[in-house]
Amino acid sequence: MSEFVRAFRRLRATPVFTAFAVASLALGLGVTTAAYSVIHTMLWQSVGIADEDTLVFVDRYPSTLSSVRDSMSVGDLADLERDQRSFAGLAAWAPVGGNLRHGAATEFVVMDAVNGGYFGTLGVRAARGRVIGPADADRGAAAVVVLQEQFWRRRLAADPAIVGRTVTIGDVPFTVIGIAPAGFRGLVEGGFGGADAWIPLAAAGRLSGPLVPAGLLSSDRDRRPLTVAARLRPATSIEAAGAELRVIGAGLDAAYPLHQRLSGGGTIGIPREWSARPAGDVLSGVTGPTSGLGLAMILLVALVLLVACTNLANLMLARGALRQVDVAVQRALGASRWHLVRTPFVEAVLIAIAGGAAALAVTRVLLTLATTDLPISAGRVIAFEPRLNVPVLAAAALALVLSLVVFGLWPAWRLATTASAPTGHDASPAGATRWRTGRSLISWQVAVSAGFFLMAALCVRALDASGGYRPGSDLEQLAVAQVQFDEAGMTTSSIAQEAAAVLGALERHRQTDKAAVMAGVPLGWPRRVPGVQVSAAAAGTPEASASKDLFVPLVAATDGVFDVVGVSLEAGRPFDERDGAGSDPVVVMSESAARAIFAAPDPRAVVGRPIVFGDVGPGGAIRAARPATVIGIVSDLDVDADDKPLLYVPLAQRPSGRMQVVAHAIGDPERAVAAVRASVRAAVPDALVTVAGSGLVVLAPAYAVFRHVPRIALALGALALVLAMVGLYGVLSQLVTARAREMGVRLALGATPRQIRRLVVREGFRPVIDGVVLGLIAGGLGRLLLIPLFSQPLSLVDPLVFVLAPLPLVVAALVACALPAWRAARVEPNVALRDL
Repeated sequence: MSEFVRAFRRLRATPVFTAFAVASLALGLGVTTAAYSVIHTMLWQSVGIADEDTLVFVDRYPSTLSSVRDSMSVGDLADLERDQRSFAGLAAWAPVGGNLRHGAATEFVVMDAVNGGYFGTLGVRAARGRVIGPADADRGAAAVVVLQEQFWRRRLAADPAIVGRTVTIGDVPFTVIGIAPAGFRGLVEGGFGGADAWIPLAAAGRLSGPLVPAGLLSSDRDRRPLTVAARLRPATSIEAAGAELRVIGAGLDAAYPLHQRLSGGGTIGIPREWSARPAGDVLSGVTGPTSGLGLAMILLVALVLLVACTNLANLMLARGALRQVDVAVQRALGASRWHLVRTPFVEAVLIAIAGGAAALAVTRVLLTLATTDLPISAGRVIAFEPRLNVPVLAAAALALVLSLVVFGLWPAWRLATTASAPTGHDASPAGATRWRTGRSLISWQVAVSAGFFLMAALCVRALDASGGYRPGSDLEQLAVAQVQFDEAGMTTSSIAQEAAAVLGALERHRQTDKAAVMAGVPLGWPRRVPGVQVSAAAAGTPEASASKDLFVPLVAATDGVFDVVGVSLEAGRPFDERDGAGSDPVVVMSESAARAIFAAPDPRAVVGRPIVFGDVGPGGAIRAARPATVIGIVSDLDVDADDKPLLYVPLAQRPSGRMQVVAHAIGDPERAVAAVRASVRAAVPDALVTVAGSGLVVLAPAYAVFRHVPRIALALGALALVLAMVGLYGVLSQLVTARAREMGVRLALGATPRQIRRLVVREGFRPVIDGVVLGLIAGGLGRLLLIPLFSQPLSLVDPLVFVLAPLPLVVAALVACALPAWRAARVEPNVALRDL
């Protein structure tokens, strides 16, 4: 205990060193722990089921294929439950979507319609109330629903009295019987997404709508809406279960042959090639490429911790050099190596304890910042909430122990084995070795910083090359709702009027300044626009012989669409109230479309010309051809070069049951999203709002996540750079102190202060240049590995990136070298000569 007291006093006597050491370790360890928590939540977090090792998926095909969806009909499930002996239970489900109404609130929910053995097979118990059981699966049973904990907490305000109340899904009343445990989202392939609620299959059969699979309760064996998982009985192998599945499948093939309809007409017979696959291979992505990606991400972030530790090791070596005489005397008096190692190592232990405690606070702050709504697909969002848990804390403890070895035990051992009495200046082999060691560590730190800067630059260039996320409108300021008007039973003839009613209701909320309703949104990454086959001339016209058939994206929209998507009118006129359902068909095309279809040097010259467009028929022919007149030319969107041609037609002339309301927000886009939801409910109460959110989340979910990568890489690079430069400053300061007499002699012999400064800067820049070169080489190799991940072609050697990325390192190195160089140039020669 006395050794710890003495170590504490020594650290208290050097508060600047102690504060920096604790802060460096806290930042390095905190960033690493937070990153591991985020990656663990994304890739390796348990799906909340018991004994995952004994759970298998029943695949439609042999397990060498990836899909497990839609593997079984209701009739096959009943026969399998009756005949099988390998499983303790079967869990079957099918995805269902609909509007859930609770009081005045309406929420779109993605649900799993499940069999009575679903929760029992998975071993999942309710956090509140109860779960769906076999009695709820009877066709005459009351309609009940179990809510996901996150959905209940975030979208229903964690109403504690919700259990026992009635909510409406579609037009069917459901009684809420329970809340699922936190973390359980259903059996989710790939670890993302999941259900907001669970209802019995029998109750789901009472629902209707485009998001309710046909044949949920059908006796037709060709309808296979169910995905099936099973719990292996004790002492039953997965191979034996697979063999039994094949036998049962063959028997059902003989009794109830399955048929698949061909696109050209007719049917073919298909066998039930059922097989069993471990659930862990499907659910959380803990095997295969996803796991490798997670490990790679952890290793990258762990480099920051390693930089912090090597920086501390450098400073511990420099601190130990000040005790060189004391250590050498103790060695001469017979002190053991353990005694010499113990003193600095105890200091390192105290730094580790304080740094670990501070790292927990840093981790909590970073995890709070990382908690967000995470877009996982087109418009699908889940609450991403990384937390400190047992695996994360265990990883943090392991990282702390390894850090202590790097910055504590190794420098202490090195000092104990190399310490010698000084000889007037640090020209001893031990002193030279310490400088070479410090220089190598600085080179490593700079290389890591350069690698992170290059990674950030690569991501920025990749985003810039993709281009599809940068239309004329700012996606972050758009409010988007995907609406299924056909859910309300409307005909296409009334959809245009209902769309106008939605826009009118939206104007009254005053949360947006411009809006449009469109079928096919020409924004986002990638663009989501259905296409049509286009011919440049109507049949029988003089231009027909020169016509060119193309497949071009088409947007059907209300007036004002061009202001919303951010394009300008270049010639002609936009469509307006004159272009109704009974008017002559018209079309507005982008400049690229005019060039591609008419091969016109001047796109404005095609205004007034006829075209024919329609759906693609057999062989690429135009089906349901619609002749139309070009009435206007608009500018291209700032999107991918291969996807610029666009056609715009009035919504009244080409209505669709599934459309998007897109509005530009005034101020907070979330308030605009709420206004869009309210407007749809007010104008068309029965319409199904499947997705509502900001344009960035709904239209460009991949970019909404990927855009954070360069920011994270820059932050990690900046942190590593600060640590490296502080380490460089500390080592150079120690070097100047150790070589003060040498500097005085040089000045006495005629060296100028400028030459001394140049000498120190040159010594300091040598490891920086080595690190930059190493980092650029590693960055180039990293680009070679990462380029295949991007859809757009990227250059392996980007001169701009390779020139700009090292600039922060060079500037920071100049700053770090300036003060030690200035101190070296101010050494008094007389004092240095007198001390010789």
